[in-house]
Amino acid sequence: MRLECDWLFKWPASRMLVCLLLCCSFPASISIAYAQNLECALAIEDRAESAVSYMARENRCEGVFVEDVAGRINLRVVGYQTSRFPSGEDPAPVPQEVALKAVGLTETVQGRLKIVSLRPSDYYQMDTSALLDGTFLWNTEILLALEDPPRGRHLAAIACSVQCAHDAGQAPLYYPIVIGPEQSADREDRAILYVTADVDLSELSVVVREQGSGRTLFEKDSSTGFIPARTSSRFILTDVGADVVDIVIVGETHGGRREVIEARLWPIAGN
Repeated sequence: MRLECDWLFKWPASRMLVCLLLCCSFPASISIAYAQNLECALAIEDRAESAVSYMARENRCEGVFVEDVAGRINLRVVGYQTSRFPSGEDPAPVPQEVALKAVGLTETVQGRLKIVSLRPSDYYQMDTSALLDGTFLWNTEILLALEDPPRGRHLAAIACSVQCAHDAGQAPLYYPIVIGPEQSADREDRAILYVTADVDLSELSVVVREQGSGRTLFEKDSSTGFIPARTSSRFILTDVGADVVDIVIVGETHGGRREVIEARLWPIAGN
């Protein structure tokens, strides 16, 4: 096949140059506009000048950041997923691309996907609202560029409705993340829940209840007597039904300070 391009060279040189510049710069301008329109989950003003610093990047916000926790408990759910992240081929800690699916998010139900490192010393996050029918193909180039990148087992993912905060008037709704192109049949009836806090805890409990009746579907304490700050506790949720459920998480410090958070969980096998 021969491309008919003779018409281009019949134009004056100035017009031809403008045309070429517009054609070559169009994809780049779309990427820049996309990044500028992204609303990052973290409001970080004093960002370090680094290639891996947290900032808007094409279809996501991603990078490392500095956080001043100022003694707050900040009890929170950081992961709700059906399996762990895969590891890459040695020595890569994760694959170059990871397919993610937020069960329950559709074209009409928008939300935000977030990935964090579970290692206490890591302040890394990727978040995006650029989901296509709840799916997102994550390019891990920024994670792999870190000096000591976390492996797949050190990552957690969660999706939530646009208003993820607990003070938004209604408990946030979390959607489970399917990691990888397919979900194994033996994983369809369970999910992994990761909970963490910014201070040392003496007690941590999770209760899942049926909406309406209040019947307890799952209850577990992680009362080891000492849970170090930013250490994630893992809870395996099974048999929690096929409908949206309520979850209550309670954390208490050795000094008697207590924080309670409430949320809702979309069912693992939901559409």
